[in-house]
Amino acid sequence: MIDKNFIINIIDEFLLSRTDLFWVDVKILPGNHIQVKIDGDKGVNVADCVALSRAIEGSLDREKEDFELEVGSGGIDTPLKYLRQYHNNTGRNLRVTTLEGEIIRGKISGVDDHKVTVTLRVKKKVETKEIPYTTIKEAIITIE
Repeated sequence: MIDKNFIINIIDEFLLSRTDLFWVDVKILPGNHIQVKIDGDKGVNVADCVALSRAIEGSLDREKEDFELEVGSGGIDTPLKYLRQYHNNTGRNLRVTTLEGEIIRGKISGVDDHKVTVTLRVKKKVETKEIPYTTIKEAIITIE
């Protein structure tokens, strides 16, 4: 089976020159099915995915181990993992599930190193709520 850390090292090396891009998830599934999800400060385009795919394929030997490779953007349903993703999505709708199981829906109105601030409507009234990152189980951008 292909080593996940080996793939991550290839991705990190590729992204050294592309500081606007970052990887969000890397999975090695049965049958050496490699899934890589990337994101970017200015979004991700097909050319970005193709270039990364070529970098990974160029570092692997199909004669040694057969594999299937899938490189794509995280997509709208991919949970936010990094502070820069919160920054990039300021003004968009967010659904947060806290560690306690509370679900908070609102618009990202502020981001700092410790928390995300969302604006939400409660009984026809607009409120803001600060959510520390340490209390977030999952945060997903939503579309109305």
